[in-house]
Amino acid sequence: MAKLNQPSILMFEAAYPPPVIGGKEKQAHLLAKTLLGKNVRVKALSYAHNAYASNFHEGVFVERVKKGWMAAIKIAIVLLRNRKSFSILHVHTPSNIGKLVVLCGFLLRYRVVFKFPNQHLLDTTNRLSRFVWSGLFLITDLFVVLEEDTKNKLQHRGVSDRKVFYVENGVQIGEALELISRRHIRLLFVGRLVSVKACDQLLRACALLRGSGVEFSLYVVGDGPLRSQLISLARKLRLSECVSFGGYHPIPLEQMKQSDVLVLPSLKEGMSNVILEAVSIGLPVIATDVGAAKKLVGPYGEQFLCQPSDPACLAEKIQLLANNPDLRKKYSTYLYNRGRDTFSIDVIAEKYMKKYSALCAPEDV
Repeated sequence: MAKLNQPSILMFEAAYPPPVIGGKEKQAHLLAKTLLGKNVRVKALSYAHNAYASNFHEGVFVERVKKGWMAAIKIAIVLLRNRKSFSILHVHTPSNIGKLVVLCGFLLRYRVVFKFPNQHLLDTTNRLSRFVWSGLFLITDLFVVLEEDTKNKLQHRGVSDRKVFYVENGVQIGEALELISRRHIRLLFVGRLVSVKACDQLLRACALLRGSGVEFSLYVVGDGPLRSQLISLARKLRLSECVSFGGYHPIPLEQMKQSDVLVLPSLKEGMSNVILEAVSIGLPVIATDVGAAKKLVGPYGEQFLCQPSDPACLAEKIQLLANNPDLRKKYSTYLYNRGRDTFSIDVIAEKYMKKYSALCAPEDV
């Protein structure tokens, strides 16, 4: 009987950090760094960004290719050069270049893993796009999905269950937040100021709270094209004294540690990294029931979920937590324990390692 091969992972993320630190980029690096700490051989492949060339980033070597019309050829050459050193190609980028990397990996006989970072990637009626996806379904060894919607769509498109890996994103668990009982509750929003994040719905919820006797303030972390429009809306709703727009922060966890409740009114999400970070310290979360929100907050946390575009519900949930410090503490403890047991990156990395090993197992094992 042949021995089980030790998996070695080449990760492709077109915007691998630094300087990009979006959700899927964070997840790619966090997984790579954790696997490296478990003595798994890992390397990242990405584009060159600004002054960042090939180098180590927090222990992970990142080989970078300059963008341009030759980029795809250069990436293919890197994949060919690394084929003898790495057995698995894990693609975190779902764009066209990511799909091209999947094809190159298949032709070079890597075991190919493709991650769906969010919902709705399969919601296309374009014939060419559907044809490309059909091809990927055939040549990819394993699809990583974060929520039921994508899992169900893959099954509907004929993808075998054995090729679908339903797993959570991971997070580094911090120290549990010590919530302080106070009349004034500090609300936090973290996200891009774009329509899909629906910060306007939170502002309208805050306007409803003004007449409820709840003392609150809202700190908005993030930037985007709707910033000036949202500031104008806050002024129109007479919220200027209790709402602050702090702009972009590279480490929103610092703002979370100074807050009482995180509120995310998104219209669409995949598996929200913002909610994950809140869970990692036990910050109570009020959110919309989209993407993997139910999975993140768990059965107890479902009572704090609202349907999208329902500011009255958001206001009701905020008022419930604001008026009941004991409930906030209970919810905080529940989320922290859930994060430690379910979403710790060490737990998630172990799940990936089992899947990687299974992909590398000789067929006669």
